[in-house]
Amino acid sequence: MSLAVIGTETLEELTNLVVPLFSLIANRGANPRPKVQQPARGPEQAQSLVFVKTVKDYHSLQISWLLPDQAPLFLTRPAQYMAHFLGHEGPGSICTYLKKKGWLLDISAAPGKRNRSVQTLIVDATLTREGYLHYEDVLMTIFNYLSLLRTSPLEAYHHAEIKQMSATSFRFREKLQPHTYVRTLALDLLEPLPTEQLLSNGTLALEWDEDTIRETLNMIRPETCRVLIMARDHDRAFIDKDVVWSTERWYGTEYCVKRLSEDFVKQANGPNENTELFLPRPNPYIPEDLTVIKLDTPAPATLPQCIRITSLSSLWYKKDDQFWVPKAQVKLNIRSYVNISHCTIPFSILTYILPLADHWHMLLLGMHLLVGKLMLPYSRKEPGAKMIDSRLLVDLLKDALSEVTYDAQLAGLDYSVRNHSTGLQISISGYNDKLPVLLDTVLLKLKNLIVDPERLNVMLEQLSRSYKNFYLGQPSNLSQHFTSYLLSSVFWTPEEKLAELPYVNHDDLDRHKHDILAKVYVETLVTGNIGREQAIVIMESIEQRLGARALAPSERPRERSLLLPAGANFVASKIHANPKETNSALTYYCQFGDIRDARLRAALELIIHIINEPAFTQLRTVEQLGYVVATSMWTAASSMGLGFKLQSLKPSSVLEQRVEAFIETYRGTLAAFAQEELDAKKEALIMKLLERAKNLKEETSRFWYQIETGYYDFFQNATDASAIETLGLEEILTVYDTFLMPKSKLRKKLSLHLASQQLLQTDVSVSPEGITPVHDEAVFKASLSLSPAALPVLS
Repeated sequence: MSLAVIGTETLEELTNLVVPLFSLIANRGANPRPKVQQPARGPEQAQSLVFVKTVKDYHSLQISWLLPDQAPLFLTRPAQYMAHFLGHEGPGSICTYLKKKGWLLDISAAPGKRNRSVQTLIVDATLTREGYLHYEDVLMTIFNYLSLLRTSPLEAYHHAEIKQMSATSFRFREKLQPHTYVRTLALDLLEPLPTEQLLSNGTLALEWDEDTIRETLNMIRPETCRVLIMARDHDRAFIDKDVVWSTERWYGTEYCVKRLSEDFVKQANGPNENTELFLPRPNPYIPEDLTVIKLDTPAPATLPQCIRITSLSSLWYKKDDQFWVPKAQVKLNIRSYVNISHCTIPFSILTYILPLADHWHMLLLGMHLLVGKLMLPYSRKEPGAKMIDSRLLVDLLKDALSEVTYDAQLAGLDYSVRNHSTGLQISISGYNDKLPVLLDTVLLKLKNLIVDPERLNVMLEQLSRSYKNFYLGQPSNLSQHFTSYLLSSVFWTPEEKLAELPYVNHDDLDRHKHDILAKVYVETLVTGNIGREQAIVIMESIEQRLGARALAPSERPRERSLLLPAGANFVASKIHANPKETNSALTYYCQFGDIRDARLRAALELIIHIINEPAFTQLRTVEQLGYVVATSMWTAASSMGLGFKLQSLKPSSVLEQRVEAFIETYRGTLAAFAQEELDAKKEALIMKLLERAKNLKEETSRFWYQIETGYYDFFQNATDASAIETLGLEEILTVYDTFLMPKSKLRKKLSLHLASQQLLQTDVSVSPEGITPVHDEAVFKASLSLSPAALPVLS
């Protein structure tokens, strides 16, 4: 066994705590991880080609090799070195070549599972339909690259970059959650690492050993590999029609096995003749300046400052004053006029229309014409279609950037771009030295993106599969998704988006690219090892790159949620799309009220904190309803509530009955709380709320959440902690009775039942009395009122 302990005490104090507790464990001298003598694969599995039928619709290729256990080779890490080249996405890589051919969506390579005898090296490739049809060409490209590696000089900068970034990463590694870190240390204690290298896991002692690298490279050959080809429907050109499919005994997966032909193996072992493949060039994003700008402050600041406001943007900023690492984060929320799904007519315009409309139908016609006039330049499509266009633009942008940004990721930088109902979000993080360069690269590509028709077709194929596969996902996640849809004013399901894909064309996407950046408002947060003046320069460069007009305050989109009426007891029902799925699921949601109600919010947080463990114990451990049992706080725009999520082999109607039984039964337990017990629960929650951020990423995420939601309530945790401290049992019971108890006339409840087809469940009613079934989702959503938009707590 191994033992790792982390605490705030001194080493001597920790030793005195640990020794009495663990010294009684006898040391029997047993090898904790004996070597496996039996071969992991037989000769019949080498050079094998396995076709596997999947549930979801996708095409994937995996190649794996068995290598000697790599743990003793921690100084040279040859498997990791090989993975660096095979999974590279820069110019000359396998990835770039296969994407140009239209065969690849993404690729990764890494050392895989291991024991003390063998280690796997795995290459995973997600293919397009065309890539699947050319899987032998895909395989040949990978083996051509391996031939290139074997015959090429391995330049010193390859190893130097890996070593430098490993050392830099360890030197400036930020604090992890204690339980995560201590678990990692305990596992590393079992590895053959010298004590002085245990904390760094050997990363500070990487050595260059070309002989070991070459020896490992010679093990990675076609005759020693195993290939998996995964697809839902396999092409008959690859598999004989009379082939007998075997069935895997645990999950019932169907597969058949062939072998790579000797001609293929001979060609794959030959020299590389593909001139488009070459080894990576030096990485321009490797950080050079790792200076940390330290401030002399009595205590870390608790909130960012808004240091620049224009009609086009606002800049929030906080210089790192506690983590002292050469890292930074820049987050942009680009709110666009294009993605506004509701047109709000200013009161001044309505006062102009009203006198002109003698009759109500004339008024409606006048408003209709006016809205059309107002929205004409930016509303060539329905909002759902605009969301599709935005998603495709993001996918095409990331695809076009992959060659450049992969180097940045290797150098400790990261970026993300995503679309949402009101525009786009961009996030850049990592070592601050080259961070502005990466940000500028992303913005420049976004502004000047050329829509390649061939890559657009690839993205459309990928997106279509993604939307279709979505409904084959885990039942508990799907039930939560459907519930969110019913409570969101602006939400398009994958099914609705799928219906729009056939109408997407190159010209529309080109126009949308221009329109989405034509008129915007940008909120930016800059944190970390960046000075105030540099943050302003970054904001100015963002405005310059976008070159957009400013959204007027009345045009800036604001999200709202749908409100359940008092006394609501809605039940919506769906059937899982996968006929083989045996599990059903339930999402059970009770809406409490406006998230700005600090007192009610504090009571909700405390109730969830109190019932979380007993709900899990009762519903999962005692009643054994299923593996997935979760209780959590839900927030949507400006509303909040409590949600139960369960997945089980039992019918969802049974799950709802048991949730309501728990709510009613636990009310008595809660009412019997002694003051000491309640105080202990409150103290634990307050400590959690007031816990300091462990690293820059965590601190930035807290700030960004408040900016993104539009509340700017950077003191929310402190406010909630103060409110929780003053909550009494009587007030908690009042909230519990009002918003959770099934018999409450003020309760606002919605449950979503997702039934397994195998249960043939037709009646999901818990009790016929008081249940309002949701038959038509559109009508249901239209019947609900909208919540207020977020109002800033801090101006």
